[in-house]
Amino acid sequence: MDKQAKLNDFSMLNQQYSEIVLEIEQFQNEIISISERIQTLEATPNHLVDKTSKDFKDQVTKARDKRKRIRETIAELNHTARLKLAEIKAVEMEFCNAT
Repeated sequence: MDKQAKLNDFSMLNQQYSEIVLEIEQFQNEIISISERIQTLEATPNHLVDKTSKDFKDQVTKARDKRKRIRETIAELNHTARLKLAEIKAVEMEFCNAT
């Protein structure tokens, strides 16, 4: 692989890594939003909402389940990001050895 191809590969891998990190950050923001929603629901005074109602419990459960799924997705994306960093490091090493 020539020098220009390695630079292109390096650039592409860095772009992919950046996109993964952006996605992780967006999911983290969504977790914060969901957590705030749960707090708002739970902090609502009893006289304004029936916290024993099925609808209320369903809303809280749905929010918690979504938050859990997002956390699992973030874990998978973190793994993908680490693999992408390893690829970047390999290309860097190839590039340094070739020059």
